[in-house]
Amino acid sequence: EQVLALQREVVALQTEVTALRAAPPTLAIPTASSPEAQQTEPAPRSILEFQAAPAYERSRVIVQLLGETGAPLQPELIRLFRERTGQSDATARRSITTCVDYGMLAQHAATRPGGHPVYLVQLTPLGEQCYQHVYGQIVAPQTLAQLLKRHNNPQHVYLILETQRVLEAAGFMVDLYPEAMTLADHGECRPDLVARYSEQVLY
Repeated sequence: EQVLALQREVVALQTEVTALRAAPPTLAIPTASSPEAQQTEPAPRSILEFQAAPAYERSRVIVQLLGETGAPLQPELIRLFRERTGQSDATARRSITTCVDYGMLAQHAATRPGGHPVYLVQLTPLGEQCYQHVYGQIVAPQTLAQLLKRHNNPQHVYLILETQRVLEAAGFMVDLYPEAMTLADHGECRPDLVARYSEQVLY
């Protein structure tokens, strides 16, 4: 009798499993950015160390801003920090340094006209993971990372961004990711950018 009872229980369980497999899911599956996922997936030790840093509360704003905007120029990031927090540019720079020290942010040096240095910035993979863990949002495309895939080096990228700034100030719409094009007698080429204003197109 005991064996028969166990057999009946096994059959009942098999029937239940078969029914569950056939039925559509009724529960939402937590994504990386959902609160459920954040509660069940512990943060990597590197992120926990960053969160334990004395300067975390102000430094996490840098991660937040880059996660929201993907802004590639450090001066722009400092401006956004100042507008968001009301704190000084010096505080923004210290916060950026903290993010670099904890592996959340990468800096690439370039040179302005006249020889003055400028930094280009992007979230590292760890920084992107930190943003998703803390804020539960999808990370904005990191402009610097995308442009470095297309161009030679940070200096080249900086010059393209500076050209974009000048053209947009003059009223042009600028595309930083133009498709390759074919020119007579020159074959295929990929312009650094394309700028449009009314009927005027610049490459």
